Amino acid sequence: MRRMNTRPALGQSVSLKVDDNTHEKLLNAKERSGRSRAGEIVVRIKDHLSRYPDFYPTVTYQNVSFGPIVNARFDDETNKKLIAAKNKSNRSKSHEVFLRLQDHLEQFPDFYNSETTEEMKKHY
Repeated sequence: MRRMNTRPALGQSVSLKVDDNTHEKLLNAKERSGRSRAGEIVVRIKDHLSRYPDFYPTVTYQNVSFGPIVNARFDDETNKKLIAAKNKSNRSKSHEVFLRLQDHLEQFPDFYNSETTEEMKKHY
C-alpha cells in the first residue's frame, strides 16, 4: 500500500527528530570534523546519496526513543536528489534524511571531505 503524501517537501530545509544514539554520534562527528551540526548532516547526506542512490534498509523501531530535533538546509541539487529518493522509497523527506544520516554515521564515523569542508565553511 502506497503511503499518501500530503506535502511534496519541496523546501530545502529539513527538521527531524533523531534518537539519542544517532544524536550522540552526530555530535561526536561534528566535534572531530570541526563542522557545525547542520554542516555535518549536509556533508554526510550528500555523500550517502552519491554512494547509495537506491537505499532501502529494513527498519524496526522497537524501544527507540526519539529526542533532539536537528535541522539542515540543502542546496538545490541535493534537495532534488532527496526528493527523488523519498519518492522512490515512499518515506517522508525527514525520515529519508534520518535513515541516511544514521547509516552514514554507522558506516563512516570518521568521515572527512576536504572539498566539502571548505565549501561548508562559506555557508555555515
